[in-house]
Amino acid sequence: MDAFQKELIDFKGVKDILEADERKCLIQAGKTGEQYWYRMFIRSFFAHVEGISNKLKTHALLWNQNNNLEKLTIGELAIINEESYSLKSNGKVITHPSFNSTDKTLRFAINVFTKVHDVNFEWNLGEDQRWNDFKDSIKIRNRMTHPKKAKELEFSQEEGDKLFRAHNWFIETITKATNMVNEKYLATKKQEENK
Repeated sequence: MDAFQKELIDFKGVKDILEADERKCLIQAGKTGEQYWYRMFIRSFFAHVEGISNKLKTHALLWNQNNNLEKLTIGELAIINEESYSLKSNGKVITHPSFNSTDKTLRFAINVFTKVHDVNFEWNLGEDQRWNDFKDSIKIRNRMTHPKKAKELEFSQEEGDKLFRAHNWFIETITKATNMVNEKYLATKKQEENK
């Protein structure tokens, strides 16, 4: 088993665990109708989004390094490492943690993941309302994880519908990106074997 396959297995392991958490929350929410399970679902969903984003960035970095590619820019490498830089008054470089929003990080992660594999991933965000549902779901998650009032912890049916559409969009998008990379990898490997 090569490094690429090991990375995909680990990616799948993270994906499977986080999806199982989501499923459990959805099942319980459906059975009980309790707000608790909806709040747990949104938390588990965004743990999934952020976990997968991290795995995609890590994979892109390792693939780029292990294959002696120079496909990632200095800026992309800094964002993958969640770093930014400035100068001290003495002229020395200082490293700062860099944080980006969940939606931007997800797009970036998919972009660098597909870039290092020479896969042209096309975003059709203007044509898909679920992208807006995804961004709205981030606001809902932020409200629920940093509530200022008890009422902010309530989950409406409309918010639930948005969240489920956002979730479906995320799953479809990740599946599309990983399938495209896997197909490219297998085709390249087959060409090398036939030489």
